[in-house]
Amino acid sequence: IHMPLIVAGPGVAPGQVRNDLVSGIDVTATTLAAAGQSVPAAMEGRNFLAADYQPREFLVSARDRCDYTIEKIRAVVTPRFKYLRNYLTDRPYMQPSYKDEWPVSQRLREMMAAGEMNATQLIFFGDSKPPEELYDLDNDPHEIHNLAGDPEYADELHEQRRLLADWIAQTGDQGQQPESEVGLRCVLKRWGDLCVNPEYEPVRAKMEAEAAARKPNIIFVLCDDLGWGDLGVFHQNNSSHNKKFATPELDTMATGGVQLRQHYCPAPVCAPSRASLLMGVHQGHCAVRDNQFDKQLPDNHTLATVLRSAGYATALVGKYGLQGDRRYALEKNGTNPQTWPAYPTKRGFDQFFGYVRHVDGHVHYPAHEWPLGDSPAHRSPKELWHNQEEISKQLKKCYTTDLFTAYAKQWITEQATAKPNEPFFLYLAYDTPHAALQVPSVAYPPGKGLRGGVQWLGREDRMINTARGKIDSYRYPEFTNQGWSDVEERFATMVRRIDDCMGDLLQTLRDLDIAENTLVVLSSDNGPHHEAYLQASYNPTSFQSYGPFDGTKRDCWEGGIRVPTLAYWPDTIPANTIDPSPSQFHDWMATFAEVAGIHPPARCDGVSLLPTMTGRGERAASQVYVEYQQQGRTKPYEDFEPRKRQQQRGQMQVVFLDGYKGIRLDIQDPHQAFEIYDVRADQSELNNLAAASPAMRVLQERMQQQVLRLRRPDPSAPRPYDAIPIPSVPLDDTEPGMQLATVSGSFAFVPKLSSLNSNVAPRIVEMGQPVELAAGAAEWTGYVQIPSDGEYTFHFRSPNRAVVRIHDALLFDNDFQHQPDREQTTRLPLAAGYHPIRITMVTTGASSAWNLEAYNVNDLEHELIGGNWVTTGSDK
Repeated sequence: IHMPLIVAGPGVAPGQVRNDLVSGIDVTATTLAAAGQSVPAAMEGRNFLAADYQPREFLVSARDRCDYTIEKIRAVVTPRFKYLRNYLTDRPYMQPSYKDEWPVSQRLREMMAAGEMNATQLIFFGDSKPPEELYDLDNDPHEIHNLAGDPEYADELHEQRRLLADWIAQTGDQGQQPESEVGLRCVLKRWGDLCVNPEYEPVRAKMEAEAAARKPNIIFVLCDDLGWGDLGVFHQNNSSHNKKFATPELDTMATGGVQLRQHYCPAPVCAPSRASLLMGVHQGHCAVRDNQFDKQLPDNHTLATVLRSAGYATALVGKYGLQGDRRYALEKNGTNPQTWPAYPTKRGFDQFFGYVRHVDGHVHYPAHEWPLGDSPAHRSPKELWHNQEEISKQLKKCYTTDLFTAYAKQWITEQATAKPNEPFFLYLAYDTPHAALQVPSVAYPPGKGLRGGVQWLGREDRMINTARGKIDSYRYPEFTNQGWSDVEERFATMVRRIDDCMGDLLQTLRDLDIAENTLVVLSSDNGPHHEAYLQASYNPTSFQSYGPFDGTKRDCWEGGIRVPTLAYWPDTIPANTIDPSPSQFHDWMATFAEVAGIHPPARCDGVSLLPTMTGRGERAASQVYVEYQQQGRTKPYEDFEPRKRQQQRGQMQVVFLDGYKGIRLDIQDPHQAFEIYDVRADQSELNNLAAASPAMRVLQERMQQQVLRLRRPDPSAPRPYDAIPIPSVPLDDTEPGMQLATVSGSFAFVPKLSSLNSNVAPRIVEMGQPVELAAGAAEWTGYVQIPSDGEYTFHFRSPNRAVVRIHDALLFDNDFQHQPDREQTTRLPLAAGYHPIRITMVTTGASSAWNLEAYNVNDLEHELIGGNWVTTGSDK
């Protein structure tokens, strides 16, 4: 506390040396006086340059909390003595502080650990300190010899105590004791593990308990046609291509979390990809397939309904395209939220803000005509809906990437401040960088988060703060004057705008102090596009948006279906994590369910990705599966293998098994062989391993069987292999009956039992046995024997919610739209032999007896199952 003070200026005689006591508060009074101002009476400081200045008899200094170190010390200094009153004697002088980073502090601690300190040094590194200290500054300037216990100085000690007591009485000084809980919480949030004082412990325990009970927020950001190669950390940063751009904010997100390097979309175009994402099923079970834009999303479990059942507020911001209506329905058709059968608020979302129709998302200034558009649909304004209201006329100069981000920030802020204990799920579906290569009107606003970046203003004349300037005019300066074409500058600007928005969004979470409790995922609906929707053409070759792969949007080569995917969750997902394992969109339903502390629906095809993202636990293998039909050809880009250029697409199918990718294109023969690639070592899919070894020939057969066992045909998207009988499985060591496993609990829907730990070991039961099971869930597994290849019809009834699978294919779903004892019927082709069936049901304590029957379609009189269930020793 003894500091140097040098004063020079008018009226100050040079060469003076003063040893009288000056307090820091005197500097303020002296400065005011030097400026010709009177010193306010409320100020305790004195003008030490005044002619009538009377030196202080004593002064007092205080230390309380400094950063994260809680302390309480008072010092009284007189011309000769210094008195210290230590209120917290259980704390050493050298409590943790910023000084620990100093080399001298580190060396001193090394000496302490090695027993190399002398007695004087040990004073400062001991476990405690005395309640009082008194030092003779004239004879002991380094304050080594504490005189507080010396009888010779008892009178001086008494005087120093009196001075301090009088000062405390005069000033009302109480220090920071006790620290408020609010203050301790703020310090803990700022400094974390550095807070070691005992005052923190009860508050820390309380905060940890609250955090454990508080469900994490979830944000899923889906970009439109963003290629795997469009991210800096995935491709651009190390690209040797002559054109490239940076994505600094996405790179920061990537290095701060996990990069899912082998994540796949369900199909290489938007509608089926988005439907599978929301439904939690792959394309073999999805009702929206191929190019069925604007088709109605089924009234079943969605990400939103599942999370809403767990107490989440839900919102969809951005592009939808699954409302159910004519493909290019216009306002004159009378379509609106009331008549759209699958409007987002009818599929589990509390809030919707965005484009409903798929085609509306092709342009990015909903309130404006765009003369550069290459068709009437791309030159006209579009409808944008906020719940039940169409608001496009209020969105002058609003660029959708900015608009959706600003609304998302506003909604998140409202949720975090008004309902801090209610978790939220935000599905933020950007409509860029797809389609019309439109750019913003102005530069991105400075700053990020609550006090910067794009901001929601909510005014009809200016809905967001970037709604100004000339529409479709701004380019990032680093992309101009590079010799790039107009469309190249446009595309790079669109991607960079998404990058800025993501940085803005993540900073908002930090500003709201919810970043550590929010999982943020970013991905893309398919590979890169080759569209501009203006009077010019654009190709993803400009920046190699497909990365090191072959293929683009609508291809099933890696460039068309492998999508850039990042997950960010501070303190839960370790930084710089790389997840190289295959996974797919339907896995997010299972993942988010685990995050929310619930179990995914039994109809969900996915597995939780949390184990590999967090490094905790073992993850089940994800079933990556794609089926898609499009009568186009792979683009003839020079970066692609020659045989793939102009290759007919047609009916396409992809399956992953044992880490290998099986792919077949333009399927004419339902038994057509898969090309097999090890895409981990052969990213460009150049070396077809299908005939490379006997092991690959066995894998070929298994792939042929797997694609038939995991899917169900859909009449709206016929496939050449729909009628092929589902292969049976060989069985040994069979015995009559079924395996029954049960789990207690309360379930809003039929849970995926493989995600649960059964509290009762599986036991053998007879089929049809009227078992009364406690409230929870139960799963029966067994095999039925089919006598011959053919088409079979199945009938199922259950008193409770139930889901039935044969192999991995969904046989019956009586869950979301459950009707007690409703008879459901379906037909499917089966090969002769044993077929596994799994019946999962919510149990209520009443009878759980169900009934499943099977008939050959040519013989409806002879039921084939009856009680003829078998199980195997390997299933026990």
